[in-house]
Amino acid sequence: FPWHWHSAFEIDLVTGCDIRFDFEGTSLNISQGNAVFINSQKIHSYQPENSVKYKTYAFLFEPLFLAGQYNGEIFQKYIIPIMNSDISGLEIPASDPAFACIKEIIYLAEEEPEYFEIQIRIQLEKLWCMILEKVKSEKVKAPVYKEDSERMKQMLNYIHSHYEIG
Repeated sequence: FPWHWHSAFEIDLVTGCDIRFDFEGTSLNISQGNAVFINSQKIHSYQPENSVKYKTYAFLFEPLFLAGQYNGEIFQKYIIPIMNSDISGLEIPASDPAFACIKEIIYLAEEEPEYFEIQIRIQLEKLWCMILEKVKSEKVKAPVYKEDSERMKQMLNYIHSHYEIG
């Protein structure tokens, strides 16, 4: 999947084979059966480590989904610090308690039981608390090519807005 970014946070569950996720000056090799959290506004791409068929379950959600409103206390206290951090991506192994929330979110999204949207939000809020704890406990390395990533974003914006198919 080519270089891109979006305002949404992203959680991907990797199946089929290992996948390398590339970020701003760093990369994560995510083994099949594990997941990755991708921060908002961080340029990223990914590719499978071999030609085996693979599948990712991608769950994207806007910061507002968690916060309820921009500039409210939850947004300021728990969302902005992650968005503004140097964290591009975090691996979430299948052994991590946060992984159970991801599996439940996927189940709810696929099966759509009654009230599934509310149940997804509950699981996502649990997951977010675990991500906050993980961020607190990990030493996060700053991206190496921060200026280059900003130039790449500008270039990709230009291409997207000026490229016509056909």
